[in-house]
Amino acid sequence: MELSSRTLGILRNFGDINQNLLVDDPKELITVSETKTILAKATIDESLDQRFGLYQVNEFLSCLSVVEKPSLKFGKDRVTISDEAGISSIQYVYSNEENLTVPSVRSIPMPDPEVKFNLTVRDLAKLRKATGVFDYTNVIVSKINEVVTLSAVELSDDDVNVSKLVNGSAHRYDIAVGGDWNCGDDSVFVLDINNLKLIEGNYEVELSSKMISHFVNTESSIEYWIALQKQTVVEGV
Repeated sequence: MELSSRTLGILRNFGDINQNLLVDDPKELITVSETKTILAKATIDESLDQRFGLYQVNEFLSCLSVVEKPSLKFGKDRVTISDEAGISSIQYVYSNEENLTVPSVRSIPMPDPEVKFNLTVRDLAKLRKATGVFDYTNVIVSKINEVVTLSAVELSDDDVNVSKLVNGSAHRYDIAVGGDWNCGDDSVFVLDINNLKLIEGNYEVELSSKMISHFVNTESSIEYWIALQKQTVVEGV
């Protein structure tokens, strides 16, 4: 079996979320961050019928680069990674499942969201760049000038409404994305940029006052549930 470039990309992305991975469904991969703030699920092209665990996803991916045009044969306790000519191979032993941090659920029922918007790959790249320039970790979703807006801004514990956000003394980067807003105008939804470990693409995003967000890739069968930060304040619900 050869893994598609798409599946390899998903594995790399999931490795960024958590190096542990348990493959327990032939067509579906799921992972959860160590902090339990990110849950990710993806459908893959191949059918992985053998149940197995990886303790270091990145190490496994690195093994694939050691041999030319790797072909994988999944056994009961290990996978054999062979080159096209059959000259060289790697015996990669599975991890004991007891040693892995794995999700307790395969998805999270999303509450009715107060906010919906589309996040493009370009806008996400701009947000990441802005937070890097200013050394910020917060991404704020608020309603500014009647438009759903994403902001990279330094946020203190007493910054709990839009007026403080707009009139604050810190540098701020804003990008208007539009969308649906169904809560008080002073509501502020807060995400940690370090939790936005999204595979490249465009996303439909939902935010809920129940402190959860949902990112669904519009081009590929992959989705993320990401916890909102404690500074989130939702009014009028």
